[in-house]
Amino acid sequence: MKENTFWSDACKYGAILGLLASISRLFEDYLIFYSSAPLERMAITYLVELLIYSVIFIYLVVRYTKRRAQRFGDQGFTFGQGFGYSFTLVILAMVVVGVARTIFIQIMGFNDFVEGYIGRIDEFEAYLAENGALAESMASNGVMGNFDDMRVALRAMTQPSMFSNIFSAVDSSAFIALILATIMGFTIRRKPRI
Repeated sequence: MKENTFWSDACKYGAILGLLASISRLFEDYLIFYSSAPLERMAITYLVELLIYSVIFIYLVVRYTKRRAQRFGDQGFTFGQGFGYSFTLVILAMVVVGVARTIFIQIMGFNDFVEGYIGRIDEFEAYLAENGALAESMASNGVMGNFDDMRVALRAMTQPSMFSNIFSAVDSSAFIALILATIMGFTIRRKPRI
């Protein structure tokens, strides 16, 4: 029978989590940057999708880490083993997300991505103009001028490389991975039976 090593398990389940996270991220990217959905509908859809994705993702990390811990039987499972395994799962999943996002932007068109981003900024700025008190508050904090700077920066941006997308996905999830891995390490650990 084939032995399930740390890396074979982590790569297999990390790929599954990465596929789930990629589907979520690509849906979000499409919704925000490529679709013509109104701002309010887009925001509600995004939040509902993010909540559903988060629950499923956390459930799967817990399930896969518990499965890994059960394989150790009477040997026990330390905090470090639980932490390391669940952290590795999330990081490997984000590598898959970075690759998928690179391919998605390549297919959908980087210029359309930039124009969609600028379109959302314009839409948000128009929304703020309709809501005077919020716009005044943001203007007094200097936020309104940042929209023009964002547009200039977006137009000057070049298409990110695959490495850049992978690093961005890993970097944006590292803190959450640390928290989730710490919780998993504490809840899964158990002493060996003697």
